[in-house]
Amino acid sequence: MSSKQTYRPRDNSHIHEVGDNRGLRKIYLNGGLIDWAFYADTRKGFVGYYPAPVRLNKRRGDRALSRRKRGKVVIKWHRTT
Repeated sequence: MSSKQTYRPRDNSHIHEVGDNRGLRKIYLNGGLIDWAFYADTRKGFVGYYPAPVRLNKRRGDRALSRRKRGKVVIKWHRTT
């Protein structure tokens, strides 16, 4: 890094994951609610989720099968009051 460049930490506010301690939220993909979502990226436009009913991998019984979908991702924060 040259002396003229300054270090800027990455802004990962567009990435939403389970356990990131930012609160409860609902994830919508192309206007439809996605249940069992574990990852969402609003900038790149994809969502990782577990389809219902949740199935386990045949070879590795400790992992659930997951899917990815692409589109317009919208996050709505869920209040608990």
